[in-house]
Amino acid sequence: MQIARHTSHLVVPIVCPCGVEGSMPCAACAAHLEGAPVRVDARCEALQVFAGTGPGGGAVFASAVRVLALGEHAGVLRRLVLAWKNGGQLCLTAPFARALAPGARALAGDQHGAGAVLVPVPSSLAHRLRRGEDHTVELARAIGRETGISAVRAVALGAGTQAGKGGRERRTGRDVRVRGAGRDGGGRRAILVDDVVTTGTTLRAVAEALEAAGWDVLGALVVSAARLPAPAAVPGPRSTTRHRD
Repeated sequence: MQIARHTSHLVVPIVCPCGVEGSMPCAACAAHLEGAPVRVDARCEALQVFAGTGPGGGAVFASAVRVLALGEHAGVLRRLVLAWKNGGQLCLTAPFARALAPGARALAGDQHGAGAVLVPVPSSLAHRLRRGEDHTVELARAIGRETGISAVRAVALGAGTQAGKGGRERRTGRDVRVRGAGRDGGGRRAILVDDVVTTGTTLRAVAEALEAAGWDVLGALVVSAARLPAPAAVPGPRSTTRHRD
């Protein structure tokens, strides 16, 4: 295996999305994956649910799903995610998994994830056929190897894409089916795994489908988020917002 890897490097040099040859990611880009994941659900509009009224009579909202991300979908992190999703660079799965592992442990509530399972949000069939793999499934499995938390393919998404749709269309147009053994959650605890969160529509749809089947959804892990909230907008631990350049 080592010989094959070194030989392939001689034929096709390994090039980081930033243009540096020799490793994927290079040391400078890898530094952007350091640190604990941060809360991002406060800026995911589809995840906000009415929770009552405040002292002044204004509406108070809470997040339906707690979401942790490595940072904003911009700059270095965006280039890495696109190389992973669309550029065939599955070698980025392992560094993403290592960076998200602390978030998995935090959502599970202990160091070993007892009773929790990682549930990948699968890619559409069209994307799987185009890419040749399901990168979110591979990410969930890699996080599992880092943490000892099992990965279970418990959901499937219906045909169609969310690209180009507005917020209302996104909220009403996602078909989620709970698969096989997942249909009877039996009190199992799920940590969702996805690539990028924008409005949170898909995460909410998957969470609601699992909860209807008896699952307890602990939260979600994503590599990047379209928008990061200000620190004051995110309650609880691990709430410091980090901006990527």
